[in-house]
Amino acid sequence: MLDGARALLARWDETRRAVTGGAHDPTLTVGFQTRIGRGLIPRVTERMAPGWKPRFRQVPWRDPSAGLAGGEVDVAFAWRVAASEPLWVALPSGHRLPGLDEVPFADLEGEPFARCRPRSGRLGTWRGAA
Repeated sequence: MLDGARALLARWDETRRAVTGGAHDPTLTVGFQTRIGRGLIPRVTERMAPGWKPRFRQVPWRDPSAGLAGGEVDVAFAWRVAASEPLWVALPSGHRLPGLDEVPFADLEGEPFARCRPRSGRLGTWRGAA
């Protein structure tokens, strides 16, 4: 998909002129369904071609196309579950929750566990937490 996306971006100005009859609207409306995190907006904005101005528009979750299908936005960030997998918990022998097939997440409150450092952005940074 990356090669296709790059080709589309390379033809963006040509396509925009064809659609608008040559008029240049310097605004690119970007749709999203939830908060765009970790500095994505500044990174997108600084990498846009000179003269373009992004306008970000939050679209309700009930629209799976994040505004693309209705023409409300030019491009969109949409998050969808591509796959899921079970989560497991390893407990020491003698733990208060032994032998359960399923453990409600709330039952693990206050237990020490390994997790990513908050806001690390790196999956390999693990530490124990209480």
